[in-house]
Amino acid sequence: MAKVYAVLFGFKPENIHDLIEKLKRGLPPTTKIVVEVTEFIRFVRNVLDKVMSILRQAESKALIDSADVDVEVDYFGILSDYKKLIEIVENFVNNVAKILPNYNQKSLFVWTLDKLTYRYMTTAYPKLRDG
Repeated sequence: MAKVYAVLFGFKPENIHDLIEKLKRGLPPTTKIVVEVTEFIRFVRNVLDKVMSILRQAESKALIDSADVDVEVDYFGILSDYKKLIEIVENFVNNVAKILPNYNQKSLFVWTLDKLTYRYMTTAYPKLRDG
């Protein structure tokens, strides 16, 4: 579990040997935890930025009422239950994959709109020629 916390969230004990020794002796750990920004955290932040941008645009065009949602999260409960944490990360990755252009035809269409020439677009999407 420590490896999962280190790789995904960047939580690492400053002195692992001291931490292990104290835990073996039944003493409370006093080792500082170092937190680093990981690739996973950068990925999550990037997804969040894109989602927030989409929500702001949808709100500005009156497609939705408000992008402000208050959510209460029990971080201690999630981080202390490794099965719940793994389930949350797994669901997040699977749900993000569902909207990627490689896996979703609508996302692929939107992704390619500004990259296609008219000739290619009307070949790939013949109904566009008729309209």
